[in-house]
Amino acid sequence: MAEVELTLKLFYISSAAYHGGDFNGVCCRRLVANAQEIAKRMEKLLVLKRDSSCEVTIIEEKVQTLEVTLGLLDAAFAYLNIYHPTEEEKTKAEEAVMALANHWRNIGLSVTLKAHIMEKHVCEFNRK
Repeated sequence: MAEVELTLKLFYISSAAYHGGDFNGVCCRRLVANAQEIAKRMEKLLVLKRDSSCEVTIIEEKVQTLEVTLGLLDAAFAYLNIYHPTEEEKTKAEEAVMALANHWRNIGLSVTLKAHIMEKHVCEFNRK
């Protein structure tokens, strides 16, 4: 949907052809940093474009789930990007990663190799 791409462009987010049509790291960081505002805009857009057989509450629930997922990603990345974390920050990183992993599984997203590495190996690396 072109409107989605235009909405993301407002936040300087676009898929990169050189990246296989996926979002690059910078765009992913912009997405999680602006998750709340993007979710609001996407919800309005989806409600306007919805098929009459789709209830508004379903759209609201899905957008809320997306917003929570992006918020958890943002929290995990924030703690994992601290260069010399204290013990408390390492613990917070582990808690954020576990919350993200649990949420990820609870909403039925597939556990890709990247998700597995995040869930099972990143915190151990962060501790070292």
